Amino acid sequence: MNPPNTAPPWLLPAILIGFPILFAALWSFVCWLLSILGGWSRMAERFATTEPPSGQRFAGQTGRVGLSNDNSVLTIHVSPSGLRLDVFPLFRIGHKPLLIPWPEIHEARTHTNFRKQSDAPAARRAERKLAPGATRGY
Repeated sequence: MNPPNTAPPWLLPAILIGFPILFAALWSFVCWLLSILGGWSRMAERFATTEPPSGQRFAGQTGRVGLSNDNSVLTIHVSPSGLRLDVFPLFRIGHKPLLIPWPEIHEARTHTNFRKQSDAPAARRAERKLAPGATRGY
């Protein structure tokens, strides 16, 4: 019998094994959920790529896709074929690499955040029919 106020002998190994597994599962779920809620997965339906990156590389960039702010986790490649977006590997679950062709990029908007201004190009909204006459974009 265990003395009072002591943990069972299996508890520490269970925590040491279980916590990393639980943490990895929760991390993966949150990354996947952000890709769904933020709009990255919708963009990937149209712009996902398996081609290796080419062109000028800009790592550690900040950007926004839909509702999700990707702070310093984007790698952007600028090439003749378009703008490629990759997410840092720790956050990549649910975030396929995107290659957005230049003709699909338009509408530069200026954003101001705490004295910092940036021009952000936006990908054209892909129209999807929901019902006759109704459309929905990104």
